[in-house]
Amino acid sequence: MAKISIVIPVYNVAPYLRACLRSVMDAAQEVKRIGEGVGVEWRVEVICVDDGSTDGSGEILDEFFHHSTPTPSLYTYKILHQQNLGVSAARNRGMDEASGDWVLFVDGDDVMRSGWLSVVEEALAAHPDVEAVQFGMRMFEDDQLPAWSGEMGSAATRHELVREIEPKLWRTAFYCMAYSRKALKGIRFPSYVRGEDRLFFLSFMDRVRVVCRLEAELYGYRQRSGSAMNSSYTIEKLRSELWPSEQVLLWRNSARSYPRAMWRRLGQDLTEWYAERFFSCRGDLQKRVWSDWRKALLDLRQVGELSTYQRFVLRLFAVWPCKGTAFLLFYVPQWLKRHGIHR
Repeated sequence: MAKISIVIPVYNVAPYLRACLRSVMDAAQEVKRIGEGVGVEWRVEVICVDDGSTDGSGEILDEFFHHSTPTPSLYTYKILHQQNLGVSAARNRGMDEASGDWVLFVDGDDVMRSGWLSVVEEALAAHPDVEAVQFGMRMFEDDQLPAWSGEMGSAATRHELVREIEPKLWRTAFYCMAYSRKALKGIRFPSYVRGEDRLFFLSFMDRVRVVCRLEAELYGYRQRSGSAMNSSYTIEKLRSELWPSEQVLLWRNSARSYPRAMWRRLGQDLTEWYAERFFSCRGDLQKRVWSDWRKALLDLRQVGELSTYQRFVLRLFAVWPCKGTAFLLFYVPQWLKRHGIHR
């Protein structure tokens, strides 16, 4: 019996949680048809981890599933409540509880496209030896619905990482992937650091050898003002979040061999993050963390695989730390990406 576990970390997402759960539970309605169509019985396991929500999200979980009667042959669910330990701890607990052959992560304010499970299953049926299935993402604004584009039934492309380097494989977001649970063994989300998802993704990609990629957009990423990206920060938290760039440099100096596309994505992610934080911080915080940030930015220039433009941007921001620079380096590229002008 093939089984997929869907891990949903939940923290103060009450206005969006029901939409997320409905989109995920749509998969349960597909299970029977999939089984009849290909001779394989699929089962969905939904694992919701309430990370100490204070806005009623935990109660919404209890209510939603109270009115849902699970069918063991089709789907099961688990609702876990814990004190606020952070999204990494919530995802890690969900992984510990997962029993499926495959694991998928969905944030509590995001959605999955209707019919997503059928597309993933077809990719696995066509390529039974793969250790992960990647798919596309569609970003959408807080008060809107995803404007999905592209065909659902796009063919899956198989990639052997030991023989080829496909840049798109390294540019995807970690939640745009169904993971083999066996391949996830021993991999964890690091706690309380910026870029925990990128580091998790890196660790996974370092281990696997065969993946397949779908161009179909299956994951809907909600952009909202109250997300973790836009939360307030303390001096201690800002300094602790320098860890990802330090870890990147450790990996750079290790014997591991990562493709150029991965390094450039990391350089872009970290540069945009520093610029966004600088633009958002109060003046006193800027002064207190800037010496640490400047060193981290200059250290990133040691990564030889970065493009000339990325190295220039790092240097520019390090020597000219003002909000105007931060705005140009972060908000303008983000606006262009949202409007499909720059990718």
